Amino acid sequence: LHTVEKGQTLYAIAKVYDLGINDIILENPGAMDGLKNGQVLKIPAVKPVAKVTAKDTAKPLVHKVEPGQTIYAISKLYQVKAEDIEKLNPEAKSGLKPGQILKLPAGAKMPEIAVNTGNPTVTKDSVKAVKDTTAFTLKKKDKYNVAVFLPFGLWRTEEVDVDKIIGKQAQLPNKMEVSLQFYEGVLLALDSLEKKGCNFKLFVYESDENDSAEILNTLKKSEFNDMDLIIGPLYAAPFQRVAKFASAKGICAVSPMLQTNKVLFGNNTAVKTTASLVTQMEHLAVHVAEAHKGKKVVVISSGNPKDQVYVNTFKKSYDEYRKATGKDTVQVLSGIGNLGSMLSQTDTAIVIAPTNSQAYVSDLVRMLSSLAEKNKMIVYGTASWSNFDNIDYEYLQMINYSFTTPYYFDYQDSINQPLLQKYRNIYKGDAAEKTIMGFDVGWYFGDALWRYGKDFYLKLPEITSSGYQQTFRFYKTDTGSGYENRGVHILRMYDYKLLKVR
Repeated sequence: LHTVEKGQTLYAIAKVYDLGINDIILENPGAMDGLKNGQVLKIPAVKPVAKVTAKDTAKPLVHKVEPGQTIYAISKLYQVKAEDIEKLNPEAKSGLKPGQILKLPAGAKMPEIAVNTGNPTVTKDSVKAVKDTTAFTLKKKDKYNVAVFLPFGLWRTEEVDVDKIIGKQAQLPNKMEVSLQFYEGVLLALDSLEKKGCNFKLFVYESDENDSAEILNTLKKSEFNDMDLIIGPLYAAPFQRVAKFASAKGICAVSPMLQTNKVLFGNNTAVKTTASLVTQMEHLAVHVAEAHKGKKVVVISSGNPKDQVYVNTFKKSYDEYRKATGKDTVQVLSGIGNLGSMLSQTDTAIVIAPTNSQAYVSDLVRMLSSLAEKNKMIVYGTASWSNFDNIDYEYLQMINYSFTTPYYFDYQDSINQPLLQKYRNIYKGDAAEKTIMGFDVGWYFGDALWRYGKDFYLKLPEITSSGYQQTFRFYKTDTGSGYENRGVHILRMYDYKLLKVR
């Protein structure tokens, strides 16, 4: 048994006991949600070990600043306080510059990212701290094999009446339509890359939500002995099967739509391109702290245990940032009852309501819009609010509805017109959002595969890119686990249109 001391992390504890983080989590599943001072962990140790303290597990590091990084982002990366970094680097208070070297305070923890890949943010001495990271070696091929798993629902083709669909009297089944849209985007991306000299062979497979057994049969096909990249499946259970197989084979497996990070656990080649809601709440906390300095911040809890995770994540991230600035306040309310007394006609209040419950949101938005008639506010909800049929856009406009999202695409922006026109020329219609998603995923991973070879996933934290709809900023979620894309946009409703504010 190990008693957690202040400042200890799973990585630090696992390192001392010569175990992987996964070994500890298997015995203590709750540890995935974070550690608390005094918490007792079961350690699958086979021999006595010396008592470990937070001081013993600490190792000083330095950090080389990358473009766009902030003190707060760096503090999160190394699990230290932003104010402690500023104390060691007074010059950082006036702003950071790319390439600047920062001293990190005692207790800074090695970032759990793929190292030995030329990543400039990690010092050479720190490489020894990560045991399950493979050194990157460039191995180029003349042609790369790419597999795509999508739920086309081909077994339902006899139910599809093409004439009615053309006449707009019927629609394709939803899964089939989404799959076709995404697939068209991937084809456009690979075609564009091939015109630049890249060379791919594409394999396409059927994959539905409940066909995990059939997935295993597909993975036994001979072509998977030489596969270089797998995109999909779209659902958690079949994707986990593929991710486990891919990790054993050293193949990058990409989940393009899932939000849960559990699919990355224990699969070091797995990649998730959609930021989880927890990650989005962390980004929102930084945005609110930076964009609304000095404003009153109120978080409304719906009482739903699942929503409470998002409430806690926002508050924790916001409080950490607040400590660094010495300003701002945040209050958590159970319901909206006492909110009116906290609002003002002259000073804008920031209201955070992280919930996807349609019934709760419907009532909440009506009450907020009523308060907004006499008070100034900006309300941050979730992306799903704008899709609820029973929510009047007039209400959303009144409360300055804003939210985080991994996706944003402006059909009117001139920079996007060449892609839209190319789609029209080939498919004789308008590209859907899932098509843009397929293009971004196909282009980013196809380009990375061609430039760096099959082991490109080891360099993902270095390969930052902005697609048409998504921003790709990958972080390794845990030693021995995969990568999450933490690229997030923040949108706000202006004149009944959703526009990007960050």
